[in-house]
Amino acid sequence: LYIPGRGMVSAVDGETGAILWETFVEAIPATMILTLESGNLCAATRRRADLEPPGIVTCFSPVDGRVLWRFTNARLHNPDRVAIVGDRVVAASLSGDVFGLDLSTGEIEWEKHVGSSVSRGFASAGDLVFTCPGFSVLEGSRPPFAFESFCVALRASDGEEIWRLPI
Repeated sequence: LYIPGRGMVSAVDGETGAILWETFVEAIPATMILTLESGNLCAATRRRADLEPPGIVTCFSPVDGRVLWRFTNARLHNPDRVAIVGDRVVAASLSGDVFGLDLSTGEIEWEKHVGSSVSRGFASAGDLVFTCPGFSVLEGSRPPFAFESFCVALRASDGEEIWRLPI
């Protein structure tokens, strides 16, 4: 059992409640999203309460909590979505930027701007990640602005947009 909180990720024995290990994570409380897949444990966090970039994605050893790598980027604004898909860690931020990171190194393999905010949903299935970026101002519109709302499917391996569906 892995629990985020108090600026730490803790591994807890589910039967006894004993803490197996704790690792410090540079994050403010209550902003950490954990994902565990195929023996890999990663967290998306934001560094400060004012929501300013950069956010951080950190991957840990689930066995002992050792930090394997950390990723930060000026466009990783308030990362609140993260998934492990195959050999990619896919992180999405409120800025509408989605990053595909190499699972073993944390290096950027691809990045894609999908809209104004990745705030309405994020999921993965197979080699696809799905996000509903919320509302974006239609290109070329003038005040009062016209908005669109949509969901996007991206291939996790290379970031290619597979489809975009208005909602």
